[in-house]
Amino acid sequence: MKSLAWSAVFLPFALASAVPRADAGAKVDYTGFKGLRVKIPHGHSHFDVEKDLAGLLTHVVNFGHGDYLDIVVSPEKVASVEQRVDAEVVVHDVGAALAEEGEPIRTYAVPSESWFTGYHTYADHLQFLKDLQGGFPQQSELINIGNSVQNRAISGIHIWGSGGKGSKPAVLFHGTVHAREWISTMTAEYMAWQLLTLYSNTPAVRALVDNYDFYILPIVNPDGFVYTQTNDRYWRKNRQTVSSSSCVGRDINRNWSYKWEIPGGASTSPCSETYKGQAPGDSPEARALMRHVDSLRDGKGIKFYIDFHSYGQYILWPFGYDCSFVAPDDAAHNSLASKGRTAISNVYGTSYTIGNSCRALYATTGDSVDYVHGVGNSTYSYTIELRDTGRSGFALPASQIQPTVKETWAGVIAMLANIYHKVEPGRPPPGESDDGDSSGHGLQLVVKANTVDGMVPVGEIATKRGDIYHGTFRASIKLTRSLGTCTAFYWYFNDSQEIDMEFLSKEFNFETNTFPVNLVLHSKESVAAGFDAVKAGTWARVNLPFDPTEDYHEYRFDFIPGSVNFYAEGVNIATMDGPAVPTSSGHILLSHWSSGNPKWSGGPPEQDATVAIRYFKAYFNSSDADRQTEWERRCRDANDPDTLCHVPSVLDDPDAAAHFFTATTPTDEKTGDGNAGSTISRPLGFLSWMAVVWAGYWHSSWMDLYI
Repeated sequence: MKSLAWSAVFLPFALASAVPRADAGAKVDYTGFKGLRVKIPHGHSHFDVEKDLAGLLTHVVNFGHGDYLDIVVSPEKVASVEQRVDAEVVVHDVGAALAEEGEPIRTYAVPSESWFTGYHTYADHLQFLKDLQGGFPQQSELINIGNSVQNRAISGIHIWGSGGKGSKPAVLFHGTVHAREWISTMTAEYMAWQLLTLYSNTPAVRALVDNYDFYILPIVNPDGFVYTQTNDRYWRKNRQTVSSSSCVGRDINRNWSYKWEIPGGASTSPCSETYKGQAPGDSPEARALMRHVDSLRDGKGIKFYIDFHSYGQYILWPFGYDCSFVAPDDAAHNSLASKGRTAISNVYGTSYTIGNSCRALYATTGDSVDYVHGVGNSTYSYTIELRDTGRSGFALPASQIQPTVKETWAGVIAMLANIYHKVEPGRPPPGESDDGDSSGHGLQLVVKANTVDGMVPVGEIATKRGDIYHGTFRASIKLTRSLGTCTAFYWYFNDSQEIDMEFLSKEFNFETNTFPVNLVLHSKESVAAGFDAVKAGTWARVNLPFDPTEDYHEYRFDFIPGSVNFYAEGVNIATMDGPAVPTSSGHILLSHWSSGNPKWSGGPPEQDATVAIRYFKAYFNSSDADRQTEWERRCRDANDPDTLCHVPSVLDDPDAAAHFFTATTPTDEKTGDGNAGSTISRPLGFLSWMAVVWAGYWHSSWMDLYI
């Protein structure tokens, strides 16, 4: 591995750039330029790397988690960079990558969805806002919060619902603070377009617009954005000159006044991509944005803020200035971000990382998210780094605009809906008679408060097929707030071969935000110990980092030979290995029950308790000999990861009853899961099969049950 020639003291030199200054009229041609990923040596920062590569790099384009830098380098300097640092080429021709974006489009009629199939000129973005507002004049207005260095308006749109403008807490979205992040422009505009066009016919959107005032500023760095279209596609900062330097621009997202003075989170070099300026708020763009935030704070307050950026696929929250500081509302930000991440993933499967901005990515000072939360007193404040993770970077192809904005919309709306429906601990959400999902979005497993002949009516579904072997198993579940029930998501062959995720509602503590899940492997040893997996060493209790009763969350276990891995919202929370891991095939069950036993579930509940299941997914090996033979006949190379082997038998019958059985007879108040029966509330049309079945290393099938 190569290493930088680090020294304790760096000479005072400026970062040179191969890019022409603003007065050079020619647009930069990146044909042949390389995108390099540079590993940052242990104990050093990206500032150190920038200084060491002075004169060699053209742009720093990403600061990747503090572990690496993504840089753009001219062809003749690639060898010199590779001699000095540990680097790999990730984009072989930056010019070709930029060409995939397509030329700015002028011809689309707006407002329509066709707007989101290409990138556009600055003038057309202004026209888009005018056209959009003109279509909805009774509930929107154009706003101008200030002017840029070159006297361009920082424009946006204000959207409201019932009660009139300015009457509700604010939701604030910013885009294009960094000029080259064009996908953030499109995303902010998509938020505005969806809010207005869906208001009249989508109750969930109407509820949000009626309860919040939305302020959306798609391009807060207009000078820099124009410069990316006329001169240099990779320009990041604004276009403000620096009296002491030939370099141009301040990083607007390091120029906010909150914690601006703290060292380490921004650069004092005018040539750096993260130059913080000579004083806090000395860029007109940052001053205008701060004034606007302050005015919203002093009005009805700020409920929710997002600063859209690219790239990296992160959802980040304050504070960025100190990685050791954990804010009192850190857990609340984490919980809400996890809901956004799940909703994003549910659209196209795109994976986002969530975390505190400093600990998950890198330290920042003088940034927007910290200011809006620390000075603007917002309830929630986030940076969302959009697609992708580096393959295209800022030059995201036009073909990815719609997937990006659509999945982001899903994530943002899920977060807003959670804020809107957030209730006090122990109280049901508005419009619900109990704590379950009454919207028809999920299968309801109900435990009744009243016993029938000394028995508790409970709810359960199970797979009819028993050939389910090694695989990954996932369910999206919204748990009950009523005390005295047990929710179980588990794989079962017999009492001595069982994999279980159990949630005891009596263990939930809403005041301390303690929400444990019990993870169990039942084996011959646990059966011999009186069904005590604790004594057998195959039990774990893990506290979830979110309130599982507020919304749907995905729970998962991966069953592989000799090991079981448990997950909550895609995060591994426990692993169990050894002889207790089952060696047979079995069933999958989802159960909600109450035994009345104070040593376990407690109950029955004081009111009817509802658990809602949104989906169940299984991707697994089958133990059935006929299925294995058929798979082997069609899938010749089981080790080829590109092999796609459909299993049509799963698609034969779209009726969920062909795959699941339900029992209707209430059973005795016993703790044994094998005795659980069910009384199930089933909204009309609650089931539909969406099965895409494939196998690579697995020998059977993928089952998706969306409820």
